[in-house]
Amino acid sequence: MEIFHYKFLLNPFIVGILISIIAGLLSFFIILRKLSFLVVGISHSALAGIALGFIFNINPYITTFLFCLITGFFIGKITKMGNIEYDTSIGIFFSFTMAIAIFLIYLGKIKINLISFLFGSIMGISNFNLYFTIAIFILFLIVYFLIFKSLIFITFDEDVAKVSGINVELIDSFFLLMVSSIIVISLKLIGIVLTSAFLILPASFSFNISKSYRSIILLSIIFAIISFIIGFYLSFFYDIPTGATIVFISTIMYFFSLLIKALS
Repeated sequence: MEIFHYKFLLNPFIVGILISIIAGLLSFFIILRKLSFLVVGISHSALAGIALGFIFNINPYITTFLFCLITGFFIGKITKMGNIEYDTSIGIFFSFTMAIAIFLIYLGKIKINLISFLFGSIMGISNFNLYFTIAIFILFLIVYFLIFKSLIFITFDEDVAKVSGINVELIDSFFLLMVSSIIVISLKLIGIVLTSAFLILPASFSFNISKSYRSIILLSIIFAIISFIIGFYLSFFYDIPTGATIVFISTIMYFFSLLIKALS
């Protein structure tokens, strides 16, 4: 517990635990619904939100949160209206939002410490970041458990869910909003580039060990928390990037689960 003698490390530790729980809860649905690229698309759109914050002198967390929510919403709308696959609409918005970010940074002559946003930093978690994360965490849990049964139904059989009277489009919208929210609160700790891995690896690990969806979700949460704690400690003591360390540990744990699966 020596690490907690440093008060500035308490905020990122709490934020990391909350993010890990959310990542574990969402990862199951992201993998089963084959939406890994969705996380990549929305996370990279965050750069435009950050640029907007700097241009208008607003906390980048707020502008990024709003921009990612709007991006997630439009990805869902374009997918349904255009009757296209998620990968197609994600690919469109991935390029479009990155172009917006580049224009904003260039035209606004913004000087951004891109390293901390791209790869994460435990030094950048302020009290505002902590309170913002707690608020998102509480809202996330409320929405998650309200739509959980419908989300399970849609994940396993969307057509039957529609026939059963479930508003699939509404549930999808809520799901996209939840994915967008965790990406935003992960920016400072994990980073834009690596957030997708932290949302994909927990369930990927758990599917190699268990088949029950309840145990997979539980294992995903445990996996995310353990990989975060190990990565957090290593990044502090060896002065290496936080996000990269967490994802490296997560990937090693995933390969270990593959070995277990192969030997069983």
